[in-house]
Amino acid sequence: MLGAPRGTCRPLCIPDAYPNRARHRNIVNMSTETVVALPEDLKAALDRRAPNPPERDELIAAALRAYFAWPRPGEDSSDLAVINAHSDELNAEAEDALSYQVPL
Repeated sequence: MLGAPRGTCRPLCIPDAYPNRARHRNIVNMSTETVVALPEDLKAALDRRAPNPPERDELIAAALRAYFAWPRPGEDSSDLAVINAHSDELNAEAEDALSYQVPL
């Protein structure tokens, strides 16, 4: 904390100091700031979907995790391994799609 006297301890998370950030984020996740150049249309879409910086950080992190979860050509791309690694997500997606069907 800036301006804190030397030798004083500061808590890892001060609830009122960061009202727009998820509390667990300051305790569990370590983050690194990165500058990324985006095309104007993509930046505009990002600003519409996630107008606040913490939301934007979470959206970009989720997108990168999803991207890196799938193997690239030449990596372990066994179909069964990919399906098993993502079975929960795939099953939830299938259940969601089936919930929109009406009985005939």
